[in-house]
Parts: sequence; structure tokens; C-alpha cells
Amino acid sequence: MGNSRRLTVGLLAHVDAGKTTLSEALLYSAGVIRKRGRVDSKDAFFDSDEQERARGITIYSKQAELTFGDTAIMLLDTPGHVDFSAEMERTLRVLDYAILIINGKDGVQQHTRTLWRLLEEYSIPTFIWVNKMDLNAVDKEGIRKQLSEELASSCVEAGTEEFLETAALYEDSALERFLETGEISDEEIVEAILARKLFPCYYGSALKDAGVDNLIEGILRYSAEKEYKNEFAARVYKITRDEKGGRLTHMKVTGGSFKVKDLIRTGESEEKINQIRIYSGEKYRTVDEAAPGMIVAVAGPENTYAGQSLGADKAGRVSALDLGVVREIQYPSSVNSFRFIQNMMLLEEEHPELQLYVTEEKALLVRIMGEVQLEVLEKLILQRLGIAVKICEYIPPVYEEIIEEVIEEEDNRIDLNSRWMPGHTGGAGVGEDLDDELKRIFESTYGKPKDTFHKAAEVRTAEKVVIKKEEILPEYILIDGYNVIFAWDKYKELARINIDSAREALIEELCNYKGRVNAEVIVVFDAYRVKGGVQRTERQGNIFVVYTGEAESADTYIERTSYELRKKRRVRVVTSDVAEQIIILSNNAIPVQAENFRKEVDAVNEELRQWMEEYARREKLANLNRISIEKK
Repeated sequence: MGNSRRLTVGLLAHVDAGKTTLSEALLYSAGVIRKRGRVDSKDAFFDSDEQERARGITIYSKQAELTFGDTAIMLLDTPGHVDFSAEMERTLRVLDYAILIINGKDGVQQHTRTLWRLLEEYSIPTFIWVNKMDLNAVDKEGIRKQLSEELASSCVEAGTEEFLETAALYEDSALERFLETGEISDEEIVEAILARKLFPCYYGSALKDAGVDNLIEGILRYSAEKEYKNEFAARVYKITRDEKGGRLTHMKVTGGSFKVKDLIRTGESEEKINQIRIYSGEKYRTVDEAAPGMIVAVAGPENTYAGQSLGADKAGRVSALDLGVVREIQYPSSVNSFRFIQNMMLLEEEHPELQLYVTEEKALLVRIMGEVQLEVLEKLILQRLGIAVKICEYIPPVYEEIIEEVIEEEDNRIDLNSRWMPGHTGGAGVGEDLDDELKRIFESTYGKPKDTFHKAAEVRTAEKVVIKKEEILPEYILIDGYNVIFAWDKYKELARINIDSAREALIEELCNYKGRVNAEVIVVFDAYRVKGGVQRTERQGNIFVVYTGEAESADTYIERTSYELRKKRRVRVVTSDVAEQIIILSNNAIPVQAENFRKEVDAVNEELRQWMEEYARREKLANLNRISIEKK
């Protein structure tokens, strides 16, 4: 576009604060639109979705290119309704600056406080626009006091003496100069805003176009373009599909650049960029190269996901929001379950906050923030898949266990097989009726398995309850090793430095995990690209580690193994690969998202940590008692 600097600015607001009205005013001022749209007229530039226009709210983040002189601003509009906060939060990862819109009549609302907290957590420099100042009974002084007390004391009206004083407080040299001359440079004000030590506030009415020019002038004057390194880096903030069903990865380039037909690494593989688009509303233009600071949508990659960091980018993080309550998606019995769940998982790529999960009973669960999101999702599924579903409260099934005898439980507080407790061997054996292939693998690396099993827990109840031994099915957990490494931030960062170290660290953590669960753990790593490689299985600590041979991926091995184990065993498969999850479901195994498994492992780690602290405390107490006895 030939502009000397590039900014990405987001609009955030509590619902009904006038965000759409301000966005229309900004678009009009930049010449993007010739006529301003309105929510009630259902012709707003950003609210192009059918449900958005019907409800009068923003559901999906959108973008538009604005040009003011030598500055190109990519304006990102975000949902204001609390039910769609996850969509808003994903956008924060790519912002340079934010405009927080306050309803002058209502002041700081509960959701406004949530937005402020998120802006602080993501360290986003923020301009504040107090809207609807044209309404009667609006108390400007009251709003000023509320902003100062509830958000930050450095929320100060731009252009005032207090504004300059607050900016000068950021740095001692600036304060000294201000006290001597009464002046402060724009550069020093910019630095204070970047450090979130100053929040310029502007008051006006977007509907009446009062004060909007001051806001635009302030953003242009008190903002600075980020500096980017030459090494390729990018942040993925959402996945969408175009009108033809083509998959698009929306990202911000945070370092280097890439061109059409270039290959970029998206995890374990490299994928080709087939097209680079720059959207403005529903329309887009194509470019041959994506430069630093640009917000683009690329066609080609299939393994990207929202929240992913590519190349040298290090901004991966977990959501800071409460992701709502669990609900069940009920669909007609005539619908092909396999195909429906497959399509729902594709839909989840665009809406990762749904966190789809299939229970052992094949119930499809989803996370919902509120009733509005629930209704929107039901209609979205009808529009996309042509299936009328009902999303309702999930009631877990209740099973009545028939117990024939009470067996004392073996002490399972700590499995001494864990790698962090050296010097011990043994532990749970492998079932004697394993399929021949797995049996050969295990016996060749670990020896002939023994007929051992975990005993049922002692039950203290008024009734006589005993679990039948033949009903106890051993659990096997198959883990796609590299998929987990690149899905967990701590290992992904390590893998960039040394993939072998990341692999060994994961194995060690899984050994600790195995020490607390009644399951056989098998982690599988791809080695199919190693020419002449032969499949091998190793017993490391208390788990099995499988390295696939040439021409066999981890996916293929897991699919085959889960199929062979499924009849007489409970099999869980840990992977975030959507296609793999579909196949796992068809094998009657249970797919587990890598992120959900991380939480499970973290819980075990915390339990182990507490146990070790208690063990250390008791040892210390015993030593003190021993010293006391010796002194006597």
C-alpha cells in the first residue's frame, strides 16, 4: 500500500456501548464507506453475518483497512457480548493498540472490567473512547472519577495539563524537563502509552460524529509501529472457511516475510502457501508477499490452529477466560454419528472454545458461555450441516455395580516404578491375551509378561459390593508423542532448541504420570522419514516407547493398535489431530485432546509434588526427633 508505517488496532466494548457506531464513523472518515450503516438498519459494515444482523450484535471478529496519510491501520472489530468473549480474546494476540469504548451513560460495566483485565494481561496499549456524551444526564466528571478509580489513575483526558503531567511521571528525565519547561515531547508520551503508564481518554458521540476526529488524531500522533526481526514469525488467531469451503488461516506476521508458494512449518510438517489474502469486511484482495505487521488470511495450510505460534514467534498462551459450562449436543438418531462428529470437529477449528469431547457412551459434549451462544451454535449447525440439534444439560449415566466380594486395595499412593524414584522395578504387567503383534513387541523388549493385575479398591458401605474380576478391563493410553510436544507450550519451546531434549522430557513426565494411574502407557513417535528405519519398542522406566519404522507414521501405528485393542480393553488415544480423532472414534476408542490430557498430567504432577513435600516434612521431623533423642 506504500504506507510508511503499519498498525493493528482493535475495538473492544461492553455490549450497547456504541462500538458499531464508532466503527462506522472511523470507516467513513477513512473513506472506506460512503454511507454510515446502523445496527437497527441491519447494514453495518462489519455485521455481515445473518445472525449478527438479526440479533444486532457482533459475533465474529472482522477487519478493515483504513488509511490516514502515511499510516495504514488494520482495524479489528471484536464481539462485545460476553457469550462471545473467546472470539474477542483470540484477537488480542495480534493487536498493537486497543480502543476501549465506554458507554458514557452507563459508565464502567462488569464486562468492561473483564476487558480491562485482559488488556492488562496481554499488555496492550489502550486508548479510551467515552461514547454517547450527547445524551442527557451524562456526568462527565463522574465518568472521569470512575475511570480513575476502577480502571487506572492514569486514565486521563488527552490534551489536558493532567495528561502531560501523567506522561512526564513515566520517566525521571521527562519529569525534570517538564518541571523546568512545562513541555513534554510526543515521543515521551508514546513511550508512556506503550508502557501502559498512560491511557489517553477521549469524549464524544460517534453517532453525532463529535470528537471522533480528535480520537483519530490522537491515535496517529501517539502511536508507534512495532519493530520486527528478519526471522519468520507469525501468530494464528483464527481459522475460517470461505464461501467455497476453503480453509483459511488468519495470522499476523510478527517477523520476516513469506510469499505465495513458500513452505512454512506448521508443527511437524511444512505446508505450502497457495494464496495470501487481505480482507476488508467481506471482500479481499490478494498479494504476493506478506510483510511484517500485516494481518493476512492464507490458503493452503491444513494443520494450523487458533492460538498457534509459527516460526520464531513466542506468544503462545492459554486463555485467561472462564470457558463456560458443559452441555450435550443431541442430534437425530437417523444422523450418521461418525460423519456428524467429523463435521463438528471441523467446526471446532473455527470455534476452539467449544472444546468438543466424546464420552465413553458416545455423548458429544461442548462448552457454552451462555444462552445466546447456545442459540447461535444451534442455528450455525443447521446452516452448515443441515441438521437440527438440541443443546441441553448433560446428565452423566449412572451405573449400578454388582460386587461379589471385598478385596483389600494395594497401596497405590506412589508407584515405585516412577522414574523419579530410582532403584525399583516391576509394576503392572501387560495382559496375557494381547494380540500377537503387540505381544511380540513387548516380550522382545521387556520379557514375557506376568499374570498380574490391579486389585479393586476396598469399599466401606452398608451393602455388600464387589466388582467381578472379569468385568475389570485394563486401560491402555496411546499417545501421539510429537503431536503432544507441539501442542504443549513448554515442550514446543524446548523442541525449537532440541527436539531430542523435548522428547526425553515428555517421556520422563509420562513415567511420573504412569506411577499414579491404573493404565498401560504407550507413547509413539514418528520415525517414518528415517530411511531404512526399523520399528522398535523400548521399555523406558515404567512406560513403553514406540518408534515407528520407515513408511509408517505414528497415526498409522496408533490406528492399527487401537483397533486391535478395542474389543477387550478400554483404549484412550491422546492427539489433537482432527482426522486421527475421527478414525479413533470409528475404532470405538476414546479420543482425548492433547490440552485436556495436559490438565490430567498436571493434576498428577501436583499430587506428586504434595506427596513429596509431605514426605520431606516427615523426614525432617524424624531427623529432629532423632537429634533430640541423641542429645538426651
